[in-house]
Amino acid sequence: AANTILLDGDDDAVMMEWERPLMNAHASILTNNGTRGKRVLNIGFGLGIIDSALQSYEPSLHVICEAHPTVYKKMVDDGWDKK
Repeated sequence: AANTILLDGDDDAVMMEWERPLMNAHASILTNNGTRGKRVLNIGFGLGIIDSALQSYEPSLHVICEAHPTVYKKMVDDGWDKK
């Protein structure tokens, strides 16, 4: 299925959909169990799982650094440059 796995140039898994519960737990911890208005810096978008979870806590600032051009294009296509 689309957007369930992110592979690198060697076809090794970088991020997979099964990581969603873990990323949701991390987002809760990073925001002190859901405190709104935090500032967030994420290095590496991957599938955007943690970024989606962090957005649910309404950060005051959410910066994502992504070096891979294909992943960056997907981020822009999905509107992450407007969030």
